[in-house]
Amino acid sequence: MLLSAAGDALGYRNQLWEYCKSGAQIHRELTELGGLPKITASLPDWPVSDDTVLHLATAESLATGYLGSLASALFTALAVQRVPLKLWGLRLLEALPVALEYIRSTGKDVECHVEVWDYFRESWERYLSERGLSQGTGPAVFPPLYGPEERDKEYARWCLDDWAGRSGHDAPIIAYDALLGAGDSWEELCSRSMFHGGDSDSTGVIAGCCWGALYGLPGVPKGNYSELEYRERLENAARSLHKLAWPGH
Repeated sequence: MLLSAAGDALGYRNQLWEYCKSGAQIHRELTELGGLPKITASLPDWPVSDDTVLHLATAESLATGYLGSLASALFTALAVQRVPLKLWGLRLLEALPVALEYIRSTGKDVECHVEVWDYFRESWERYLSERGLSQGTGPAVFPPLYGPEERDKEYARWCLDDWAGRSGHDAPIIAYDALLGAGDSWEELCSRSMFHGGDSDSTGVIAGCCWGALYGLPGVPKGNYSELEYRERLENAARSLHKLAWPGH
């Protein structure tokens, strides 16, 4: 929860970086600020966006049954279960028929869901094929040159409206791509998921959440999370979710 909000605040930068379409420019400005370890993500300059507000609302209402978006929820669960990253995309594809069956069983707005279902699935199948992960064997295959400018072009190739990370299919793709490429490096994760020329706070929320579930706070500059807006609520929500998942621990 905490690093999800950190990813949001860093990718958002009070609207300055959310709407910047050049990852290279964002990285230059990051250098001018002294680099990632020098950033203290706190009000008034580093607020969280609506992504964290909605994430909090979802987390605080999970006790009444609301599960949130499928891909992000599944990836967080897989991170907690320590399922190898290379399998996450395949697990998502395996979960889609189950989710669709549930939607059909409700009888509500079924046609609207079915119309876009193939696009979501095909987008993920194409991505996994390009990364050599269709069978879940790995390791992920990345282009030989994959810096900020190259990533901007790659991310834009996956999106619907020339704004990478703004849609339900490509935001988790970008976050997953960043997780695969970053390993246990928070700085590299930020570079790939939060500092790019798309909807960087939305992708940062997903990537930060999953990375935090995998690796925790070690290796993260304290300023990136210690004074976050809503920190107390985020930590309380995380403790409540942990208690629900593991009673007695």
